[in-house]
Amino acid sequence: MGEPSILIPIVAVPEDPHMVMNVEGVRIAMHGDAGWTWDSGWTNKSFWLGAGSGESNLEFNMPTAVIDQMQQSHAQATVELAYVAYRLTREQKIDTSHRYFVIPDVGQCIWGKGRGIIFNSSGLNCVAPLRLPGILVARRQASLCVASVRTPASPAIGFAAAVLFGNDDTRVDFDIDPVRSLQLNFGFWLPLVPAQKSGYRQAELCRGTPITVLTGHTEGRMQARFELGAVGKQVTPDTGGDEGSDD
Repeated sequence: MGEPSILIPIVAVPEDPHMVMNVEGVRIAMHGDAGWTWDSGWTNKSFWLGAGSGESNLEFNMPTAVIDQMQQSHAQATVELAYVAYRLTREQKIDTSHRYFVIPDVGQCIWGKGRGIIFNSSGLNCVAPLRLPGILVARRQASLCVASVRTPASPAIGFAAAVLFGNDDTRVDFDIDPVRSLQLNFGFWLPLVPAQKSGYRQAELCRGTPITVLTGHTEGRMQARFELGAVGKQVTPDTGGDEGSDD
């Protein structure tokens, strides 16, 4: 049995809709009564935050003893993120109804027969040059795929987004093959839609679905610090064992 953990829900509400954060590491530090402190140290994480990234959770493992001390010490928490910042600078509407189509300055795609293993198992094969833009965000709206025997119709409302991070800030080594597969995973529909058996509905791409592609460049590596305030179940000692509410 592993260590207990705490979950911190996060949602991106960007002031600038053209900015995207690719988080590479996280850290949580806590302090409480009588000088009590605990620090997780930096932990590798990988997720993106920006317009359309939806809700997610930060999970931190910690020893059981720390959990107990956190509850008794009225702990206050601070979270730090280490990330790469990107700025979106170009938006294009892409028509996917033709068997062959191009995403300008990104790559080219062709619909195959049946369903393939590239582009979220949709049967679409896309390739791109070895050097990609710093960031590529593809978005699609709901209610644009016709139901089939294999795949139910998309939700009436909502959207899905896929993100690729390129290499505009690094040197690209020589490769005998100058092209790469361009794989986009649209993930879950947002807002989340329960699946028939378990989990949530995946957003698949079907031929003819218009997508919006945004590209941009790397702005640099940065860190951000967020004061969360009280965390965990707060216990007030010497009052008959009554417990406060969860924060």
